[in-house]
Amino acid sequence: MIIEFKKNVSKGSRFNQIYIPRNMEDLIEVGDKVVVRLL
Repeated sequence: MIIEFKKNVSKGSRFNQIYIPRNMEDLIEVGDKVVVRLL
């Protein structure tokens, strides 16, 4: 079973935050929508 959800990237709040790997910081900006999958 694949579990996934969509989330808008935000900055400043620690609650419910998505952490972006350093090597992807230039690709993803605040306001972008990302999909997170549980493996």
